[in-house]
Amino acid sequence: MKKKWFHTADNTIIDCPSVNYKYNWDTYKKEKNIFWGISALGFIVALCVMFFSDTSVIQTIAGAFMG
Repeated sequence: MKKKWFHTADNTIIDCPSVNYKYNWDTYKKEKNIFWGISALGFIVALCVMFFSDTSVIQTIAGAFMG
């Protein structure tokens, strides 16, 4: 197994032979999907508000939210 070397800005060498980024990568992918879902849901709600609302002020706010 290769050792992983990290060079920081001040040229300090950090030796981390057992570094594992799998947990961070999995968490990142899960949170990214959650944020995409929230964005899609917000877009759909704003679109419905724009079409089904009779008040132009609410339609304008929903349109600004979509943008």
